[in-house]
Amino acid sequence: MADLSQTSPSAFNCEGGLVLNKSTFMMQPGEALELRNFEPAVEGGYRRINGFSKYVSAVVPFTSSSAEKINMVATIGDVVLADRGTRIFSDTPGG
Repeated sequence: MADLSQTSPSAFNCEGGLVLNKSTFMMQPGEALELRNFEPAVEGGYRRINGFSKYVSAVVPFTSSSAEKINMVATIGDVVLADRGTRIFSDTPGG
């Protein structure tokens, strides 16, 4: 188990927002380098994402093997395209 005798908790406001144009040595407390489940807030800083819904609920079928990876996903107008194996599949949002 790690020795925690030299550590102490510290509090800071999360109001700096996402900062990608500074060195990590120049960042102030509260500024984020990477955000997960958070997004930049309109009024400054960042806020927690309340949730999301699937854009397309369809599953991209396998063409030859269950080990195939999806190579590409693109949106053109209101159509979503996905490439797996040797085929390109399409669907519409909500479909």
